[in-house]
Amino acid sequence: MLHTFFVSSPLDQFEVTKLISLDAPLLGSNLTLTNLGLYSILVVIVFLGLHFLSVNSQRVVPSR
Repeated sequence: MLHTFFVSSPLDQFEVTKLISLDAPLLGSNLTLTNLGLYSILVVIVFLGLHFLSVNSQRVVPSR
């Protein structure tokens, strides 16, 4: 069976898309969460989680 797919450009994988958009006309601005922002938030959460797990409450000798 022959599977074909069309790739228009290799750079399509880096396309930034809007996920959530919040318009605030009273403040004169809008906030938008993109896929890049979501990935950045997830990386920071994982990094901070691993950091807090590895600190061991600043004890020199690990608890039993």
